[in-house]
Parts: sequence; C-alpha cells; structure tokens
Amino acid sequence: MKTQIEQMYINAIYNDTAPNVFADSVMELFGVDTKETRTSRQNRARWKYLSMVASILNEQGHTYEPTGLSYTVKFTKDILYTVYWQSVREVMYPEKKKQLNTLEFSNLVEMVMNVFAEIFDIHVNFPNFKDLIDEKTYNNLL
Repeated sequence: MKTQIEQMYINAIYNDTAPNVFADSVMELFGVDTKETRTSRQNRARWKYLSMVASILNEQGHTYEPTGLSYTVKFTKDILYTVYWQSVREVMYPEKKKQLNTLEFSNLVEMVMNVFAEIFDIHVNFPNFKDLIDEKTYNNLL
C-alpha cells in the first residue's frame, strides 16, 4: 500500500493535481467514501450536540445579543447553528453550496468544537451512535 500511495503522490505532482483530490484518492484507498454526503445519524448528532452546548452555555449564564439589538437572549441550538456552525462552515468550505461529505462534516465538527472551547472555554464531546438512541435499543443491537 505504501508503494501505491507513493505512486499516487508522484502522479499528483506530475499532473499538478489539487491537494484535496490527492487526499480523497488516499482516503478511498483506505475504504473511506469521501463522496458520501453526511448521514442522517450525523445530522441528528449535530442537533443533539448543539442542544447540549446551548444548555451548558445557558447554565453558565452566557447569553447572546443579536446584532443591532439592545437585548440578550438565551442560547438555542438554532442560534448556535446560525451564528457559529454556519459561519465556520462558510469559512472552511466557501465553495460548497450543497451538503458536505462525511469527511468534510467530521472536519467541520472538530473545528466547531475548537471554536466553542476557545470562545466559551467549554469542551463538549460530539455525540456518538449510542448517544443518539435509547439504551434499550442499543442493548438489543448487541
């Protein structure tokens, strides 16, 4: 496999291939589908994550002041999505107007988590599969 990756790298340099195209080729070599759009599970996890963050921020007394208004409101998952998630997405993937693929989505999650850690000094793990279903259903799958 090392030889294969080296050859792909040489071809990418020789053909002046964009770095993201080369990276996608390597990921596909390892069986990661970089073309697949985010899954419904990832979508549910995003909303659960944003709800968890909003809850923590509100418990800590943080509020949001909408631009141009003179009052503050409690954080909601929708505010976090619009103000932070979408803003980070637009910076990371300005050319993407449609759904991100699973790899891009994972990269976005990591960056959003870093933004919340830096701005609010909170560290909330992104939900995993078990967090998205009830315990009885999870145990039945085992």
